[in-house]
Amino acid sequence: MATRTVKMYGKAYGKNVSLQASFNGSEILNGPVASTDQPVDQSIDWNNLDVVTTFSLDSSVSGNVAFTATVTGGSFVFHTFHADYCGDIVEIDEQGNNTVTTSSADHITDISFDAESPDTGHTNIVIAGESKTRDLVTHPEALGMWNWTINDGETMSMNILVSPVE
Repeated sequence: MATRTVKMYGKAYGKNVSLQASFNGSEILNGPVASTDQPVDQSIDWNNLDVVTTFSLDSSVSGNVAFTATVTGGSFVFHTFHADYCGDIVEIDEQGNNTVTTSSADHITDISFDAESPDTGHTNIVIAGESKTRDLVTHPEALGMWNWTINDGETMSMNILVSPVE
């Protein structure tokens, strides 16, 4: 099996933000993270997120994996994880012939690529002891990836669906 490279995306707000994070029972980060001393932007878009940490994950790991993060010294907006080995990208010509344009090893996308949407790959979300869910009945416009804000002294836990290596 291969080893995946996984990147955690988010944004830290405050002067001296530290983050302790664990993925699949292993610590992936424990210490200061780059931050901006501005008010928290819960709706921050993809282009303004930071790669907060990068870690290796054995490609045999798949299914729902525990993720926890605790913030001190500010706030942290968690977005998602991206990884390599996310299946071949294939083009099909008009004769039905397949051509691999990007091999699985080089295909980097959301680690929950098998989920209905990347956001459905985040489940059982709890922040500061309070369960968080998307309410699409009340807010049907709330589609797409959600950001989860963890404030100073709070812990967030959730399950991340890790799609199998293809």
